[in-house]
Amino acid sequence: MKEELTHIAHQILSLAGVAAFYYLLRTHGDVQVLRSIPAVAASFSPALAAVFERHVWQFVFSMAALTVVSRGNLWSCGINSMHVRRSLAMLLWFYGAAIVVLGMLSWTSVLAGDAYGSSRTADKLLVMVIHWLSSPVADQILFFGLFQTMLAKYWTAEVAAGSLRLPAVIFITALIFALGRVELAHYTTTTAEYACAYGIGFFSGIVYHRTRSLLTPMLAQAFFFGLPDVIYLFLSSIG
Repeated sequence: MKEELTHIAHQILSLAGVAAFYYLLRTHGDVQVLRSIPAVAASFSPALAAVFERHVWQFVFSMAALTVVSRGNLWSCGINSMHVRRSLAMLLWFYGAAIVVLGMLSWTSVLAGDAYGSSRTADKLLVMVIHWLSSPVADQILFFGLFQTMLAKYWTAEVAAGSLRLPAVIFITALIFALGRVELAHYTTTTAEYACAYGIGFFSGIVYHRTRSLLTPMLAQAFFFGLPDVIYLFLSSIG
């Protein structure tokens, strides 16, 4: 009984630690360094520059925390390319599913592809950098490399669906990822954005659990959130 209570206490403390760390990042991680550079301030809108800089500091802080948690063994916490064949197979499956989902969202007018149609060229390019680079790298390292690693140490329960068994921690990290995703929305409803973000978070959690690599989750997130930007820019350039 005492061991069970201790285990529950460790679970609560680890989840509280994750929540506190993420809260501090969101509220106090908005350090204005890049935006203090005149060229940056003049080239990009303040809102987009703030999002990009938040990702930069999120990467810095999460990498520092991950180094401490892993005791310097970053290779075992996703900063690697292990199980390349399995990762690529899962990535190709995801790309196919993503194209279908994005097509359905566009067909039902849930996907608002013209969200940045009136933006200047520099802002459009920054949006693409955020979706294709800064957001996938910073988010995956924080939510899965760090948070999932921390929680998995004490959250050992599994959820069974037929013959498939998945760690319960995947559902938790996917939810945290989805709740923190609402930035630069492409969607006409926040419900659609949360649902898509949870799906990507769930996929990322499974891939990270099975391969211990964040490369495929990063590429998957970049593809799903960045593809609408590429399509819009292509259509606007020929139209």
